[in-house]
Amino acid sequence: MSRATATRLRKLEAATEAARKPHIFIVEELEPDERRAQINELVAAGLATPTDLFIHTGVPRSSKSPFGAAA
Repeated sequence: MSRATATRLRKLEAATEAARKPHIFIVEELEPDERRAQINELVAAGLATPTDLFIHTGVPRSSKSPFGAAA
């Protein structure tokens, strides 16, 4: 393998590794079925992967939250 090809492969592997890092999502729905549905929607839309971290706080955001109200 040529050095140029090896360099390209290393760069591609580095970029792929960074893209594989898990993302963290906050799931606010109160019922387990609602949480699962929200996670499935994120995965189906391509915004998340099943290996990402989904956290349920059990505390819905208020309408006064600077981060927005729960949808």
